[in-house]
Amino acid sequence: MDKKTNYNIVFLRFLAIVIVVFGHSIIIYDSSWGLYTSNYSSAFLAFIKQIINIVQMPIWFSISGFLFYSKKKKNFFLFLSKKIKKLLIPFFIFGLFYLIPIRYIIHYNNYICHSILYNVFYNFLLGFDNGHLWYLPTLFIIMILSIFLYMKNNKIFDIGLFVLFFIFNLLSYHFKTYFFHVFYYFIFFYMGYCFHKYNIHPKKKIWILIPYLILVIIFKINHLPNILNNILILILQIILVVLIFNIDFKNLGSLSIIKNIANQSFGIYLFHSPLIYITFSKYSNLAPFFIIFINFVLFGGLSFFLTKLIRSSKFKWIVGE
Repeated sequence: MDKKTNYNIVFLRFLAIVIVVFGHSIIIYDSSWGLYTSNYSSAFLAFIKQIINIVQMPIWFSISGFLFYSKKKKNFFLFLSKKIKKLLIPFFIFGLFYLIPIRYIIHYNNYICHSILYNVFYNFLLGFDNGHLWYLPTLFIIMILSIFLYMKNNKIFDIGLFVLFFIFNLLSYHFKTYFFHVFYYFIFFYMGYCFHKYNIHPKKKIWILIPYLILVIIFKINHLPNILNNILILILQIILVVLIFNIDFKNLGSLSIIKNIANQSFGIYLFHSPLIYITFSKYSNLAPFFIIFINFVLFGGLSFFLTKLIRSSKFKWIVGE
């Protein structure tokens, strides 16, 4: 990976984690969430959350696809062991000893009304209610499948895969849990992979995103039939992924604070989301400013420092290292 591309990926990792943390921090104002409610409402924050829902995970998966690419053939069993260490061990550690205990402590409704075995097996392992941790097994499955899919090295084959994954995305709505996520996000992982494979050199300025944002806003204020809605969301997400990999972020990505946050992004992702349930269960009726300050600033900062602390200790394997 050349130096320029590295700084772009550094910035995209920073951008991805900031968007996800902020989106989680304001999710209580999104009426479609429904797990917790507040006496306060904010049409603006609800709208921002809807926009974030469109962009956040395609960015994450496209970055993962970009980093997955390698000109060298991967040894399957060595690769498998690395991804178990990187993804599945944190999945079990943070699920069994962090997410589930926090949810029991705050009397999370969907957990306290079931047995511990039901919650561990059905909600957590099978993915029917395991919060943000669905991302880890999903990425693991996509990566394992990708070893067998990306053996060809020609554009016709890659275009065929793109069309196939486009169809998979639209079919994903007929599935649940990991099947839905794998079918839905494979296309974005694959796009990031191809951007690295074909050596995309970012040249555009960030202003190119302005027309895109206008398109998203126009789309979000219209109510469309489900199938048309799903197709347009996918097209908007594909456009976004293409745009962000064509924007030159090297000056931003080289800033020390951005590199520092980007380096802790995986741990921040693991730590942050369960913490917001504490706020929403105990202080949901605080004004939005205080909710954002607690969730985004305080808990975001806490997640950052916990990640740095663990990564500098002998327990860094907890966060996949």
